[in-house]
Amino acid sequence: MLLRNPCCVLVLTMFACMGCGNGLVNLNARVTLDGKPLEGAAVSLIGGGKTRNRTASGMTDADGVVRFTTFQPNDGVLPGEYKVVVIKTPKSAEEEIATYDRNNPEDLKLIMARERSGNVAYTPTLLPRAYLTPETSPLTCTVPPAEREVLFALDSNFGKK
Repeated sequence: MLLRNPCCVLVLTMFACMGCGNGLVNLNARVTLDGKPLEGAAVSLIGGGKTRNRTASGMTDADGVVRFTTFQPNDGVLPGEYKVVVIKTPKSAEEEIATYDRNNPEDLKLIMARERSGNVAYTPTLLPRAYLTPETSPLTCTVPPAEREVLFALDSNFGKK
């Protein structure tokens, strides 16, 4: 009799789910650039594939370790398939330009774009531009239902000729 009442069913369902958890996984991720820890980079996991999960993001520390936030600070990542985007912005124009090879025509284009940045859409970065968007990033990550360690190894020459 009690279970025939819709309100009672709803209350019982709520109590049953209270201990279920949020489904987030602690992803122990580390980011390196040319084998060295990358500090101060913003890392985003963009849900893709069949799951289309909510995006998780975080910043790398001095050891290149990133703790991801999905709903609340450092709460983890939902299991699923992700594209990985990494952005490290320079602290100054001088820091950015110092990373360019002035003998490389592609880098010269970036220097000119930086100088005109008031007139064109431009995102300053200390990393190869391929890491900036999910469409061009070679990095992917599969987050299983249990805790896992992962390394995102970036190459400063990726995409350069």
